[in-house]
Amino acid sequence: MRLPMHRALILLVVAFLLPRDAGGAFYSAPAIEATVVDAETHQPLEGVNVVAHWVVRYGQLGEMHDHYVAFKLMEAVTDANGRFHFPAWGPEATPLSLGLFATMSSRDPDIIFFKSDYQRKSLHSEISGPLGNAGPVERNWPWNGKTIELRKFTGTPQQYGSMLSYVLTGVGYGLCNWKKIPQIIVALNREDERLKREGVYKPTIMSPSLAVPSYSRLESDSAGAGCGSVAEFFKPYKK
Repeated sequence: MRLPMHRALILLVVAFLLPRDAGGAFYSAPAIEATVVDAETHQPLEGVNVVAHWVVRYGQLGEMHDHYVAFKLMEAVTDANGRFHFPAWGPEATPLSLGLFATMSSRDPDIIFFKSDYQRKSLHSEISGPLGNAGPVERNWPWNGKTIELRKFTGTPQQYGSMLSYVLTGVGYGLCNWKKIPQIIVALNREDERLKREGVYKPTIMSPSLAVPSYSRLESDSAGAGCGSVAEFFKPYKK
């Protein structure tokens, strides 16, 4: 039986207003595990920094998805066998504060790989569908259980320095989120400081979002957010 138009609209509004555990769409992800090797020797690479992040897109009705915010953020470091692991999570709801049209990004999860003297690598899902579609509730990574190859960086020292600035592009580590990825931040700062000692010229980058997240910048950006001392937090990771 077809409902009258006014009753259908009322039911639709009620459905939107029903509590959903203080959140919007529910998402989850299975555990992720893979092996990282050198692209030429095919030998396992130990000490590769790996960052996994899932992003929520949101916006008001009419503007759709014009904004992005970090939803889940994790890091790992490969062991002697080149293996890394991220635990399963969810189901978790997108924050209701982001509105009823908040959905996970079509690229989620995006996983970034970085090791000193190697080319940065990013591998992500790509889910197609209509704008505003919430997408699959379980987000799988196509390379789960597979072998990932990293190639040695072959450019100039200046180009390598510029690449460092883009390693964490798209990763929402603002406010206190940097506490979730301390090991890659330390690794990037070590490389940045090494290049400065060697006198490698690095072009000035106008946008702060496209730069190595220095400790002083993190301190400034998170001031007033209750994150605590940046210097004290990173002490154990610098050893």
